[in-house]
Amino acid sequence: PSTVEAKYAGKFRGMLVAAMCFVLFANEDNETKDKVLSLYAPSISSPSSDLDKSIISVAMEAKEFCKKHASAGSQLRAFFSGAKSQKSEEELIQAMLVWTCNAFDGGLLYEKTSRINHSCDPNAMVAPQEKSTNKNTDNDKQQQIQKILATADIQTGEEIFISYLGTFTYAGGAARLARLEYTKHFTCTCTRCQSCDWASAIPCASCHPRTLNSKYLEEDIQYDDDHNVHYAYPKNAQNSNTSVRCKHCNEATTGSTINIGNKVANKVATHMVSQQLLLNKLHQTKNKNDNNAQSEIDEQLFQLSSSVLGSKHWCTNFMMLTLLNQTLHAINSAMILSGEAPDLTEVAECIDSLERLWDFTSGLNLRTSASHLLAGPTVGVARVLISLGDEKSQNYGAEWVSRIEDYVQQGFEGQGMIKVVDAIKGARNKNTCFKNNQDQKQDETMEENDDYLEDKPNKKKRATNH
Repeated sequence: PSTVEAKYAGKFRGMLVAAMCFVLFANEDNETKDKVLSLYAPSISSPSSDLDKSIISVAMEAKEFCKKHASAGSQLRAFFSGAKSQKSEEELIQAMLVWTCNAFDGGLLYEKTSRINHSCDPNAMVAPQEKSTNKNTDNDKQQQIQKILATADIQTGEEIFISYLGTFTYAGGAARLARLEYTKHFTCTCTRCQSCDWASAIPCASCHPRTLNSKYLEEDIQYDDDHNVHYAYPKNAQNSNTSVRCKHCNEATTGSTINIGNKVANKVATHMVSQQLLLNKLHQTKNKNDNNAQSEIDEQLFQLSSSVLGSKHWCTNFMMLTLLNQTLHAINSAMILSGEAPDLTEVAECIDSLERLWDFTSGLNLRTSASHLLAGPTVGVARVLISLGDEKSQNYGAEWVSRIEDYVQQGFEGQGMIKVVDAIKGARNKNTCFKNNQDQKQDETMEENDDYLEDKPNKKKRATNH
């Protein structure tokens, strides 16, 4: 409807689905209904913020849409026509608000895990979903279950936090706040959001002046290969869009440099959301031309981020990760389909990108391991190195796997990733054993040749004497 803001169009559609689901069990399963309504939702009668008011308005519009379009004789029509229709309508609005504030990917609600609060520096995460048979029902229904795994040491009495942001957990403060305000309708005030915003670092404008009207960085400043660049950081997430201060000269950077940087960051964030890019997984479509066009856009955004924001900014690293995933996918596909050996220069570039990404995530000072973001590409690089076959490459591949092995074995990535890591280790060990056998055979052959060479002159001498 035209009365719903365009940015809430997806939320509106999701609320319609949530409303249909709620209506289906509202009159038949009071226990489930009560569990749903017991989860958090903003107060309809007394919203505490403008964000609450906005999303409550969307829920009311969704309720009216359902009411207007309910077919005669349907459960939806009966729901609105019941003796307690006013109370039912209020509960329906509340259920839609519960969904938008608490649902996980796929629109799923959980009695316990949906109650866990958010932090941008979480100490736990939701493990990959698994299917479990519910033995308490007659038909043994398959249910989605969730596990919460600690990603850091949690002290007795300490609150458990997860991140609602997915990949955006590694983004800068302004991007995190914007995503939470849109998806979960609150302004985050966690410890990380009130501390230095390490993910939004840019080269200091005083130490490293820009060219072309304060827009672009010099190439050596962009890439910072020698780690000689001085960076400026926002004081906290709320200040990410207004000012940064250099840790070296203590000068503040404001004005046009910040404004241009904000525009680039908004482009990257919008691009990620619109394309539904989860940057720790490869996003591909079936249309090769679409893939090529997407790669070109990603490359352009990477170059733009690097030239304006520098190598430590989250935008540069997010786009670098996207390109790295695409390259690794192409390399592995070529090896599998055609047996084509990877280009060594391309492999070296992948390794360089991965090293930079590990440096970036380590510099965020999060309690959560960088493996949560980088396990996929790290395994990808290791697979390529192992496939090269030489001992040096295989040892290097094993070193990369060792970075994420403990994380994977703890179940953060599911059984599939555990099998992949084990297979990589097995392939490396097999090749090592094969090489050792070859070396042993070669040594034995050399010993035989040495004996032969030592004995051969004697035979010649005896033959001559005879």
